[in-house]
Amino acid sequence: PANTVMHADLGSLRQLTLGTPLEVDLPSNIDRVRIACEINFARLQPEWEVGYGTMKSIPSAETVAKATGGYVEKVSNRDVVWAPDQMYLVPLPDRVLSIIRPANRQFLSQWLRRDRNPSSSSYLTTASSAPLDGLALMIAVDVEDIISPQTISEPMKTYKCLQGKDVGAIANELSNLRGITLEVSRDTLTRTAITLTFREAPKALTPLAKEFFNELLERRGSSIKDLMSWTLTSEDQGKRLAFKGSVTSQFLDDILGLFTDRYRTPWGSAVNFDGPHCDAVRRYILDNACMWIHDYHVDWLRLDAVHAIFDLGARHILADIQAAVQEE
Repeated sequence: PANTVMHADLGSLRQLTLGTPLEVDLPSNIDRVRIACEINFARLQPEWEVGYGTMKSIPSAETVAKATGGYVEKVSNRDVVWAPDQMYLVPLPDRVLSIIRPANRQFLSQWLRRDRNPSSSSYLTTASSAPLDGLALMIAVDVEDIISPQTISEPMKTYKCLQGKDVGAIANELSNLRGITLEVSRDTLTRTAITLTFREAPKALTPLAKEFFNELLERRGSSIKDLMSWTLTSEDQGKRLAFKGSVTSQFLDDILGLFTDRYRTPWGSAVNFDGPHCDAVRRYILDNACMWIHDYHVDWLRLDAVHAIFDLGARHILADIQAAVQEE
C-alpha cells in the first residue's frame, strides 16, 4: 500500500518560485499533479509511484512515445507508452496523463482493469480529502508503527536538547506518531505548515519539540531555515503538533526531489548524467576513468550494467568516457 501522497498545483508553485531553479524544472505544460507512492524511508526514495498529471492539452500515445524514445503497446485494450527510463505513461480522459513506475506491466494491467489500486491508510485518506484549493503543495506521509522506541532511544541520549530529560518517555511518544503533513499556501511561502499527528498526546515531547526536530534535521544533514522562529501550536487535545513558518524554494526543490527520479534501475535511482547539476557527476566519472589509465596503466576498462546508464543529453556519457580514455 501507499505510505505517501502528494498533491501539487504547479501553476501556483511556479509563481511562488519565480526566478529560481525550481521554477525552470517544473514542467510548463502540466497544471496539477497527484502522486501516490511507497517511500523507502531508509533510502528516502520511492519503491513505486502512481501519478496523475492534468495537462494543458493531452498528447497522443504516439507523440508521447516519440518524445520519450519509447514505444506504444496495448495493455488491457488501452494504448500505453513504455519509456526507457523504466516507466509507463498512460493518456487518460480529461487531459490527464498517468505515470506508473517502475514499468511493471502486470501491475499496470491490474490497475487499468481496476483490479488493483494504490490503497491508502486512513491517515492518507483523511489528508487527501481535506480542502486543497488554497494550497500549492500538500504532502502527507504515513509513518504509523515505523518507529521503534527501543531502536531510537539510545541515539537520542546524545541529543543536546534532551540532556536531563526522560528520553525513554519521549521515544515512546515518538513511536505513537501516525503521520506528517506538509502544506504550502498557494499565495506565499511564508504560510507553510508541518503537522505531526500522534495517537496520544506527546506530553513530554511537546515543550521541546522545536529544539528536538531542529537538532534531528541537522544530524541528518538537512534543515529548515529559521525553524526555531516558527510558531508551534498543540491541537486536537494535544495529539497534533502544528509548526507554521516560512520555507525557501530550495527546500521545496529538495522535497519534490523525492518524487522526481528521472530514471529507475533495479538498484534504485540511476546516476544523474543528464539532469540538473550533472556536470560535476560527469566530470567525476571521466576523471575516475582517466585515473586508471594514467596512474595504473591499465589496458582496458570494463563497464557492467550499461543498460542502466541513462543519458539523453547531447552526448552520451559512454561516448565521453571512450573519448577521454583514448585521449589519455
